[in-house]
Amino acid sequence: MRALAAAALALALVALPFVVPAYYLHMLVLTGIYCIAVSGLNVAMGFTGLAALCQASFMGIAAYGSAALTLRLGFSFWQAAPLMIAGVALLAALLGVITLRLVSHYFAVCTFGLSEIAFITFNNWIPVTNGPGGVQGIAAPERLAPYPLDRIDLSDRLHYYFFVLALLALAIAFVVALMRTRAGAALVAIREDQELAQAQGIHVMRYKTYAFVVAAVLAAVAGCLYAHYLRFLTPEMFNIMESLNMVIVLLIGGSGTLIGPLLGSAINVVVPELLNVVPEHRMIVYGLFFIVFIILVPGGLVELGRRLAHRLPGRRRAQRAAGA
Repeated sequence: MRALAAAALALALVALPFVVPAYYLHMLVLTGIYCIAVSGLNVAMGFTGLAALCQASFMGIAAYGSAALTLRLGFSFWQAAPLMIAGVALLAALLGVITLRLVSHYFAVCTFGLSEIAFITFNNWIPVTNGPGGVQGIAAPERLAPYPLDRIDLSDRLHYYFFVLALLALAIAFVVALMRTRAGAALVAIREDQELAQAQGIHVMRYKTYAFVVAAVLAAVAGCLYAHYLRFLTPEMFNIMESLNMVIVLLIGGSGTLIGPLLGSAINVVVPELLNVVPEHRMIVYGLFFIVFIILVPGGLVELGRRLAHRLPGRRRAQRAAGA
């Protein structure tokens, strides 16, 4: 049943860009990029219990770094993006060793501070980031030489959508594979009870650092995609509110679930569009929607789906039969 649902979802995502207007194709691309970043946050926060509030900062570091390498040093996207992803992974490992000894809200406050430091850097490091004026003129990823890759033009929005969709599928497949390993079980054990996990022989610091690095790497992938799709950057794109918004999106979709980031990212795009009918009160209604939703359905859309499935008559009959 799950395989059938996954196949139906994949088919819908492939067919969707051919039936929606150009503007909504743009929103689909942004949703896919956002979902990659939120999937990384899900590893750290949803599966490991790390209240990381700096996901947008890692995304911004990779975005600005990739833009600087391509604009100032003549790197191609295919050279700059892997370099920045590796650089962000090393930075996250270093920060993780320093900060992950803190627990609970102390770690959250620390990552809040890291997010503010990153934003101040984006806003004031004029030679690299151009400050509040932002970076413009970022090139789309270049065509690759070997046939048939030379037929892919990532300056075309439809081609870029399928490129993002392929990377999103790889990100989700990686998270699925991770959670089926002993490392994934260790991450969940740390989330449930860190002291008990340590007593059972799990190296808590090592696995927490691993989760933090995985989250940063997926954020860096999203940042590189974001920079070379929009082709301009400003510091406001990566402030603390963006990191908090990712946390909200994860909670709306379903923290600690595989499909939650995808559902939450879709809601994050659809709801603001629906609220354009009341532009003066759009953000107020948007905030109230999130508050009411989290109060009524704390488990997110995935939990809501489970509740609805349990209420189906056929499901109830099957449960009674199994009980009997």
